Formats: sequence, structure tokens, C-alpha cells
Amino acid sequence: MNNDFKELSISKKIVFGSPFSYSYFVNKYNLQYITVYESCSETVEPSLIKLKSVIDEINENNINYILCEPLSSNMIAKTISYETNAKILPFYSI
Repeated sequence: MNNDFKELSISKKIVFGSPFSYSYFVNKYNLQYITVYESCSETVEPSLIKLKSVIDEINENNINYILCEPLSSNMIAKTISYETNAKILPFYSI
């Protein structure tokens, strides 16, 4: 794991700002995750209630990073980053 991810994994809670399809990954490393998406599809936008909930959780838990697939739309990740000052890090699946 690279140094940025090692820092992320200390808290055991990660935030995904793009559609989430990494249950195998979080299970392997025994991580908790937060995401605004209900599925791994980008065709359905997250609800404002879910978005606010994720932003509140990031702020309450002082989470500093948001993971986002580099090839996905990162508009939601940018919104979360703007509201929380969390840094967006690319999450490569290959």
C-alpha cells in the first residue's frame, strides 16, 4: 500500500466519492466505508439526504480523504470535498 492509503487505513473508515463496487477490497482489509451511492452505477444520482449525511459524518469524524475512481465522474466527490475540505485521492482498481 502506498503512504496515502496507509494513512487512510489507520482509521479503518474510508469514503468513496464515486460509485462503490469494492466490497471485496473493504472486506479483505477489514475497513468500513461511506458512500453516497446506493449501487455501483453512475446512472442514478445520490439523494441530497444521503449526501448531507455523508458530509456530516466526514466532518464529525475528521476524515481527510475521499477516494474516487479516476475515470468516473467526480462531481459528487468535488462537492463533498468542497463541503468538508477533504482531499480527493484517485482509487485505481487495476
